[in-house]
Amino acid sequence: MFTLELLDKYAVGRLGSPTKRSSLICGLAGGLVLSAAGLTAYGWRGGLAGAAIGMTMGLPHSERIDTFDVSYNRRTRDQLREVWNPEDRIDRIADWVFTFQLVVSNSRFYLGALPITASAAATVGILLGSPDGLVSGLTYGVATAVAVRTAVILCSGCSHVIQDMQAVAPHERSGEVPSPIARAVARGGLLATPVVALATPILPGLLVALLVTSTDGVKLAAVVAVGAAMLTLIRLGGFAVVEQAMVRLTLRKRDLAPLPLRPFLDYATQCLFLRQLPVRTPVAPGILR
Repeated sequence: MFTLELLDKYAVGRLGSPTKRSSLICGLAGGLVLSAAGLTAYGWRGGLAGAAIGMTMGLPHSERIDTFDVSYNRRTRDQLREVWNPEDRIDRIADWVFTFQLVVSNSRFYLGALPITASAAATVGILLGSPDGLVSGLTYGVATAVAVRTAVILCSGCSHVIQDMQAVAPHERSGEVPSPIARAVARGGLLATPVVALATPILPGLLVALLVTSTDGVKLAAVVAVGAAMLTLIRLGGFAVVEQAMVRLTLRKRDLAPLPLRPFLDYATQCLFLRQLPVRTPVAPGILR
């Protein structure tokens, strides 16, 4: 499994196309889900705004978990349980608070998503708020900007916590796609999804409820919750799983590696290390074969 992880890492660097296709797939998924939520809440204007914003979820505007940097040398689950004993619990919570504080104070989390944030705010303000007046348009725009920034900050903070706490325990029968590391990261993303989905809509919903109407505030909060959940699923494990699948399919299409790959690697390992070569057989041709 370690060899497969390295293969994915170097294949992405050389092929390039799997990452582009993964971004497209994740963007289409985000656009479809968010457009459905917007269409249900606001009609065709909400559907159009949701599709435009959801398509940006596949772009690298917020920090994705790079599963290639997560090693198998993780603490076991028993060791992770020891973290939560009463003596260390306060220190652990303090570490998480420091992690989120570091993310909030780091300017790259703001500058990287600034164009997306501005575009999303303008789109929602024009499509959903402007028909009811200038104040409504500005309110929707500001609320959308707050929602995007909140979701990105929470996702980035959760990514650091997942990399620090998530255990990776590969087994012999583990599947290739997703790999054990990608599955571990995706499990952490599933746990973080309800937290991000519940925390993100609070400020935008209150802002719209106070300055526009309470009904509009509830509708915007519901759509923001759906978008935040989708963004979390994509950024914290979903993109990595899709990218791994695209890497394997690309390698198979170009006749660079079979699919599934693990049986071939097991056989190659036996040939190299477990089978005795004839005395007069050169080693290099045997390896090449």
